[in-house]
Amino acid sequence: LMTPEQLISQIRSGQSDRGISEFIQSNPGLTLEGLAVHALQWNIDEVTEQVLRALIKEQPDHAIAHDHLAQLLYRQTRVLEAKPHCEAVTKKFPERSFAWTGLCMATFLENDLAGFRDAVRRAQEAIPEGEHLNCQHGRSPAGFFSDDEADRYRARYGETIEQEIKRRIDQPVSETVEWVPS
Repeated sequence: LMTPEQLISQIRSGQSDRGISEFIQSNPGLTLEGLAVHALQWNIDEVTEQVLRALIKEQPDHAIAHDHLAQLLYRQTRVLEAKPHCEAVTKKFPERSFAWTGLCMATFLENDLAGFRDAVRRAQEAIPEGEHLNCQHGRSPAGFFSDDEADRYRARYGETIEQEIKRRIDQPVSETVEWVPS
């Protein structure tokens, strides 16, 4: 009977396929999918990644495995590696905002602005109301859209800023400043 510790040791020594295969064979009733669940619970990223990759190799359309692997890679800032897994998730679960966020971020990092625009558009159509993309790139979104869209964004943004400045200027000055709310 192979122990989880032995499996981890095999994976860490670069023998993932052999270790996973032997572990499943030595634990009757355990499937590769069941091992993936255990690996997620162990919370050892390098092990989880290899088990999820093995599951995807065996079942390429396993959207849940793609989802977990995409999250793991994204969390490790391996966004470009997460991209194909995010794409797989958006096909099976188009309402999954995380997968769209990963896809948008990856296309942006690839400097594929047409792909980025397309991913944002498709995400807007698919993501349920109340959810959103978490896709901030440190500069104005206006740089990512068509010239017409960018002009409309700049105009709307400029109006909002002007209104806020006017509101602040027009506010009456208080004699007392409250530092800590009472």
